[in-house]
Amino acid sequence: MAPALLQLFGWFGFLGIGYVMQRRYGVGIAMLIGWWMVFWMLLMIGFASFGLGHLLMLCVWFVVPPTTAAFLYFEN
Repeated sequence: MAPALLQLFGWFGFLGIGYVMQRRYGVGIAMLIGWWMVFWMLLMIGFASFGLGHLLMLCVWFVVPPTTAAFLYFEN
């Protein structure tokens, strides 16, 4: 249940919340800020490349949250 919830947090833009819940604040905040930076960079690349960056953004958006949730789940 927890990995699915963490995955949903990631899809809504809050990657790293699971690490913060485990009191690993440095990793969690770095992932959260990094996720927002990647989002804005891919959004701008998408507009500059007339939509090609948005395809990359979709791939990244649906792969990264489940991957980080799985890393957090199997780490313990």
